[in-house]
Amino acid sequence: MLSSNADHNGPQVPALGLGCSRLGSIMGASKREAEEVIAQAVDLGVTFFDTASSYGQGDSERILGRIVGANDKVCITTKIGKLVPLRARVLQPVKGIVRMLARYSNKAGTSVKQSRGGTLPVCFETSFLERELDSSRRRLGLSCIPMVMLHSPSAAVLLRGDAVDFLEKARGRGTLQVVGVAVDDIEAAEATLRDTRITAVQVPFYENDEVMAEWAVRAKDAGKLVVAREIFHGIQSVPDASSHIRRNLQRVFSSEGVSVSLVGTTKPEHLSEIMAIAQAG
Repeated sequence: MLSSNADHNGPQVPALGLGCSRLGSIMGASKREAEEVIAQAVDLGVTFFDTASSYGQGDSERILGRIVGANDKVCITTKIGKLVPLRARVLQPVKGIVRMLARYSNKAGTSVKQSRGGTLPVCFETSFLERELDSSRRRLGLSCIPMVMLHSPSAAVLLRGDAVDFLEKARGRGTLQVVGVAVDDIEAAEATLRDTRITAVQVPFYENDEVMAEWAVRAKDAGKLVVAREIFHGIQSVPDASSHIRRNLQRVFSSEGVSVSLVGTTKPEHLSEIMAIAQAG
């Protein structure tokens, strides 16, 4: 059973999960580095991993599937619905070379960042979602994915209901266990409360965002499993990163509504530090 503040079908979910958005990406971790941080996470007892079909042009899912895909004690959640631009797909075969150039050349790194700027477009047409789900299952090496979320749907998309209906039908066919959505704003978060088919919701959980914190409590009362992301938002601008991490871990752990808190890193040593802080309370 999926154990949290509410009961859902699926594997057990712990309080802390690993966000894998930068694993396999051009400006993130290489395959070897990604494998190391995933293995470290497993060693440290992390059993919730969050990825997406668009992360690293699919490499995040490939790496995750290779390392932990067949582990029935692990809950993998992936997200579908974002379109990877053609220029990114074209770079796929030479990603390693581009990553190396970006790391060792400021000019090349700036050029890559500029070319990758902006938010990816979304598509929630059934035919596209079906292709995405099949591709994710193949990359993860799973016939049934523990949790699948729509990636950044608007409130209008959720209220229309057809994209959620696709996931619910896929759940009925046994290709996924838990239907979820990953939203970007409070309007979409509110829309999830109207649909009982949605049992897991991922939301940005910034410090001092009392509106989302209050929503999370209502979501829990409505039977939703709430996954908090971006809990360390703004860490690049603070003088004491450790204090920032400790304060925000305590914040999400003490939240009445949050069931899973995602942390993202590309370095095993950083993950060890975060886990040590979490365990120390």
